Amino acid sequence: MHRGSLCQDKYKGDSIVQMIFDDSLSINGHTFTFDFVVDVETSQVLFAVLVGAAFC
Repeated sequence: MHRGSLCQDKYKGDSIVQMIFDDSLSINGHTFTFDFVVDVETSQVLFAVLVGAAFC
């Protein structure tokens, strides 16, 4: 999985979202940990399977 900058601040050119671990993102310096973190290449079908699995 790709790690690093995912989004650029359009005004400053600074990275505002970074993937720091396979299950963690940093957004404007605040770290969030999730059961799953997907990237832009993830299909809607796979995303639905991952989200649906959490409710089973």
